[in-house]
Amino acid sequence: MRARNRRGDEYQGGAISVPTYIRHLRTKLEDDPARPKVIQTVFGFGYKLGD
Repeated sequence: MRARNRRGDEYQGGAISVPTYIRHLRTKLEDDPARPKVIQTVFGFGYKLGD
């Protein structure tokens, strides 16, 4: 699917959002991705490495 931005340039897609990257990293790094300890979400801020 192709879309256009405000300037009329075509957007090719393929860009994965940050939460998707984090989810993939958690599945590789965490023992239990549903309860992350290595990469933690800080609501209103972003992400941090575990304590």
